[in-house]
Amino acid sequence: MPSLQTPSKLVVAVDFGETNSSVSYTFLPEGVHPESPHLAVRTVRNYPYEISMQSGNSMSLEVPTLMRYPQRLGFSNSRRAKERSTRTETFFTILDAGGGTCDALTYIVSRGFPLRLERQLVHHSGDTCGSNALNDAFRRLLENLLTDHDYLNEGGATLEGHICKLAIHDFEHYVKPVWVVSQNNQDYQLEVLRLRSDPGSQRPCTNRLTIQAGHLKNIYQHICEEVSMLMTKQLHATAQLGLKTGKIVLVGGFGESAPLRSHLREALANFNAAHDSNAQLYVADEHERITAVDAVSSGGVLRALNKLYGPTRVAGSSYGPRCDESFEDSKHAGQLSIQGRQNTQELYVEAIQWLSKKASP
Repeated sequence: MPSLQTPSKLVVAVDFGETNSSVSYTFLPEGVHPESPHLAVRTVRNYPYEISMQSGNSMSLEVPTLMRYPQRLGFSNSRRAKERSTRTETFFTILDAGGGTCDALTYIVSRGFPLRLERQLVHHSGDTCGSNALNDAFRRLLENLLTDHDYLNEGGATLEGHICKLAIHDFEHYVKPVWVVSQNNQDYQLEVLRLRSDPGSQRPCTNRLTIQAGHLKNIYQHICEEVSMLMTKQLHATAQLGLKTGKIVLVGGFGESAPLRSHLREALANFNAAHDSNAQLYVADEHERITAVDAVSSGGVLRALNKLYGPTRVAGSSYGPRCDESFEDSKHAGQLSIQGRQNTQELYVEAIQWLSKKASP
């Protein structure tokens, strides 16, 4: 490997997620090789809601966590690292469970170390069953419970406002962090000022709305089942080719959900039993200094550091700002022209200053 004299630079990768967002970065000193074992990648991400609840703090940025590479999938050339790397001619599925959508993609590994993916093995699966779907389903439940309480539209408050506050703020902060799908869950009581009677309880109380545990269980089971169907769809498509997927790698903010993980493991066990398979759900944990939340941003930093020897990223779309040009006969002959806004005697042609062009590296 040639010696590279690189200038000092800060490498940053940002993953904007609807459930959680994270920023990973590293400082590359002048003359230090981007694959140096002493290089450290730091990650800053939003606290998951359950951490905020336990610590008593509001949503805030986490103290940067240090991840020193090479780790399990780093750039080390040692024999031990090679033994732990993914073997060639194996297949695995990435299940990206985010806030808005969930996507499942199955890849074939063409090179074990450093890891190289050859292509998608089967057509990807995706749907709008991210963690936001839980909020949407909870909102529909609230609308049904409060349908006959129009008197809440008074004093500047609205019924719609009460429902939005319950579905977004209360559900996100008070229910999601602690909910576990089991038979021992208690009903939840949420505050709704000026509510005259509780439509969710047989013992109605003013200013209180009871959410029965059974309703929440149905919501979680429905959304988690949709996600597991995306996973099993990939597994079935792979099995039809006479192949077996070894691992399902769970990433994304919704991937931190304990109910979702439990449901996926149950669905995977059923698939394995029916198809004589041994596929396993892989979830990065804190002891590996990476989680499902920061997997994308951390991978982005490593990808940026390894551009010379890593895979080429090709743009899947083109974009750029509109930038009209003055009309010139020699340059724009035959093109449609438009009048100037301030001086209608001037002619322009519509143009775009491309920042990225499709199929370009």
